[in-house]
Amino acid sequence: MKNNLKFLRLYFLFGALWPMSPVVILYFQNITGSYTSAMFIYSLVSLTQTLMELPSGIISDKLQRKHILMLSALCLMCCYALWALAGCSHSIFCLFLGSILLGTNTALNSGTLEAFVFESVQGLGANEHSFSKTFSKLNVYAQVGLGSASLLAALFLKRFSFEFLAWICLIPAAAQLITVFCLKEPKRVHIKKNLPSFASIRIALRRFRRNKKLLFVAFIRILESSVEVTIHRFEAAYFKTLTAPSNIAFIRVLKQIFGALGFCLFSFFAKHNPFKIYTLCLSLNTFFRAFAVVLNNTFTPFLMAFINLFYGPITASGITLLQKNFSPQQRATLQSVLALASGFIVVLMMCVLGMIADMFSPQIAILSAVIFKILTVICPLLFKRKVS
Repeated sequence: MKNNLKFLRLYFLFGALWPMSPVVILYFQNITGSYTSAMFIYSLVSLTQTLMELPSGIISDKLQRKHILMLSALCLMCCYALWALAGCSHSIFCLFLGSILLGTNTALNSGTLEAFVFESVQGLGANEHSFSKTFSKLNVYAQVGLGSASLLAALFLKRFSFEFLAWICLIPAAAQLITVFCLKEPKRVHIKKNLPSFASIRIALRRFRRNKKLLFVAFIRILESSVEVTIHRFEAAYFKTLTAPSNIAFIRVLKQIFGALGFCLFSFFAKHNPFKIYTLCLSLNTFFRAFAVVLNNTFTPFLMAFINLFYGPITASGITLLQKNFSPQQRATLQSVLALASGFIVVLMMCVLGMIADMFSPQIAILSAVIFKILTVICPLLFKRKVS
């Protein structure tokens, strides 16, 4: 299992090493001609993920998780190939098909990856605090991958086109696929392999209904992560109104540096009450983001990069709260139920933000998302007794 953790670092690193990430909306906008179309195509990622969540979660709990990760990595590589072809041919169909494959990749990873890490740590005889620290450290590699990808984007875009950068993305995707073959399937306990699919879903929903603590944490986590994903995908369009496109990738590098630092810092606080860490960092994240958008000047992108310092503690503590309340035989299924709900919200928000940006401005679109996120802060502060 120790070797698993070593190769998982590479899996997280290569999976995040996507140079097109900081400017993908701009890339789509160049091909389609509008932000609404660009956001709609990218929203297909979330829509596909939503539709695939429950089937992928159930399959992951029944079959080997390693095989699911293999299929996920293959979908990612095919997606990047189609998007690169779309840049050369201006084919919107390739963009659509690529988005479907990326959504499938995300759905297959959702739940499966967290469960794979949890069970690998369990195989070493470690406790939940060890999982928190391990998951945080693995996400440091993801942040390093995102930062390195943004740096590559900044360097390449000074001399080359979006289309060239799209082809470069195939290299880390292929490396991630190779890494999966080095992983070993962790042992699982209390597995009911013959549980029918519909029965598995029914049991998962019943667990949410009976476990009020899990239901409450899941509700907050769904709202918070949905808004964060939407803002992350759209912020390049907003930054374009405040700074040169070539600077956007450098800002993303800074953002991932703070993200990596956040995950590193969380490992020192992993033994403390995860809900208190979650609510505190979520509140600070929302406050600084609202301040940055209202400021609306050249300093705004840099302040929003700093906000990523809170992403690590929010993510790690949120997943820890969920994993503590998940049943061993349905970890992936339960996570997929949450991702299913989150996916619908992301699809809706991305389409709405795209329309608001076309009708008014990217700033108003981002501000609308921030206002919605404030609601995710109010809920845990008002009802913290349910979890703490």
